[in-house]
Amino acid sequence: MTQFLQLYISESRRAARSVEVADATTIGRDSDNDIVLDEMTVSRCHALLYMRAGHVVIMDLESANGTFVNGVQVQPDAPVCLADGDIIRLGQVSARYSVRRADHAAISAYRAACNSLLEGSVLA
Repeated sequence: MTQFLQLYISESRRAARSVEVADATTIGRDSDNDIVLDEMTVSRCHALLYMRAGHVVIMDLESANGTFVNGVQVQPDAPVCLADGDIIRLGQVSARYSVRRADHAAISAYRAACNSLLEGSVLA
């Protein structure tokens, strides 16, 4: 089963958005980050998300206002594993971590049904 890892981000000056999390994803105010948060309480290079042993972990990059998971501060030298539904706070920005799983068997069955329909149709 394939996993789709996402952050649902709420910022004060921007509409809520969903961002896909890659293998290593930097978060911060600086435009060089993978996820840019336009909020003064977020450090230029605030946090890092990355894969470790099949799990996504978050590490605070010595940010000024801290990184919190479910209200508990993440220490810079102690990455925290994320679980589906965890609430992350970076400065004054909140995000919800989400894991969606794609069922390959269901997708394959759907594709087969579509292909059968297409093979039976006549295009003029």
